Amino acid sequence: METSLYLMDNTTKDLILLNSMPNFGYKKLQVLLGKFGNTTNMVNSIKEGTVPIFARRRRKAKMGQSPFNIEEEIELINKQNIHIVTIFDKKYPDNLKQIHSPPIVLYVKGRIEDTGGNTVAVVGSRNCTYYGKNMTGRICSSLAKLNITVVSGMARGIDTVAHKETLTAGGKTIAILGSGLNRIYPSENKKLSEKIAQNGTLISEFPMNTPPLKENFPRRNRIISGLSKGVVVTEAPERSGALITADFALEQGKEVFAVPGACNSDNSKGCNNLIKQGAKLTCDAFDIIEELFPEILDSHAAKEQWDSEKKLALTNIPADNKKVYELLSDEPIDINSLIDELNLSSQEVSSRLLHLELAGLVKQLPGKLYVKK
Repeated sequence: METSLYLMDNTTKDLILLNSMPNFGYKKLQVLLGKFGNTTNMVNSIKEGTVPIFARRRRKAKMGQSPFNIEEEIELINKQNIHIVTIFDKKYPDNLKQIHSPPIVLYVKGRIEDTGGNTVAVVGSRNCTYYGKNMTGRICSSLAKLNITVVSGMARGIDTVAHKETLTAGGKTIAILGSGLNRIYPSENKKLSEKIAQNGTLISEFPMNTPPLKENFPRRNRIISGLSKGVVVTEAPERSGALITADFALEQGKEVFAVPGACNSDNSKGCNNLIKQGAKLTCDAFDIIEELFPEILDSHAAKEQWDSEKKLALTNIPADNKKVYELLSDEPIDINSLIDELNLSSQEVSSRLLHLELAGLVKQLPGKLYVKK
């Protein structure tokens, strides 16, 4: 039987052990490396009590938590064919290395190389509506067809839809977990996690048997945004974990996109507020692509797909909305001109324009000006 690389690589083994300790992160690693020179000296000093971190870990164990066993961890890693990627490895994602407090260890199942391409995070509410699912599906399907990897958190609701629709469209997806890879959460996504591992990547920074503790999910969210060129929130109430991911994206200098919803929809208040704060109003994948990957739009295949989707959208909109669409062109027109031309109320014209925006046929410019897309 072949001996595992992790049993032979002392630095990796040390980092797995250090990663299991409470409150041990990249900053402490840097400080202690400066003091002790290498991870082996660091771990030995911690065990001897020279550094107080190990004592804190023992106190937690007394409260009923099982102490971390490095040999059992390595055995489980090997059994489940998990790859360990440390912050010192060449395979560690460059974009993740740039964030504040990057994880020192990544448990990876699947293809770590998928993290290095064009990536977009798609996140949202666990308690999503049909509208949220529909918009998420449309966006992820289009991203997948253009070979853009979709990153999400495999939570219930929008995250699950994002992963499933991406896989259905033949695309690649990355799931970042808030638990260990041996504790898939939610449990109903076990089969989905297996499909993602076969066609994309499962990633966690937590030891294999870590339960889905509440405090793990904000930490997970910084990785979702860190691996992505931009973050799309497709549906979120005012208090949503998806908004934490958007905040991390802003801190990391990433673009934030938000799908608008009805003003009276509690499930869309978070998205609508993001748009007020400067997030890009997003009605389809091409709103994202033109901002993050404009070079893709130069390809003939992308233009053909866009034209095809536009035709499909036109066939599915009501006749009254088509009248509004026909008055638009490549030249901006203000909403008051449309109101006069159609002899309708401001509310009716605004509603029809919003439907056309959501169908990906119309774009709103500053100053309440509208153009065809």
